[in-house]
Amino acid sequence: MDGLLKDPVELRCPGGFVVTQQYGIGRETSDIDFLAVIAQSPDDNVETLAGLGLKLHRKYRLYMQHVEVATPPAYYASRLTRRFPSAPWQRLKLLALDATDIALSKLERNAERDREDVLCLARAGYIDPQVLKDRLLRGATAVFAQQGPMARQNAGTLA
Repeated sequence: MDGLLKDPVELRCPGGFVVTQQYGIGRETSDIDFLAVIAQSPDDNVETLAGLGLKLHRKYRLYMQHVEVATPPAYYASRLTRRFPSAPWQRLKLLALDATDIALSKLERNAERDREDVLCLARAGYIDPQVLKDRLLRGATAVFAQQGPMARQNAGTLA
């Protein structure tokens, strides 16, 4: 993948690949989900280069997929962790959400495998319930703050 890119590309990853690779929670996955791509070149379309059914997928049985239904929590970018920092890649940078941010980003889709990922992360001790609540409230407050005084008042009732 790295050799196909023209310029640096940063992928922000929330899915099963991170749950498996970063947290050691065993479940099979054949995709690397990403929320956002930070790329300098329009030619570096990750799904066009390494998407489902393409050459890299056929060769390595792994493909890149943009997640359409996932909203990361407020300020998640400040908590991203680089995966494989010693890999010899020149252009590709994979960044993983922390366990709590993974849980919050999976709320919207709420698929069975998402619930299972969150449950496994929680059982393994990677999710602190108070941190989860704080981030959820902070995110809701930020959204309500952008929507005016009545919405801000409603945000206070969430606590």
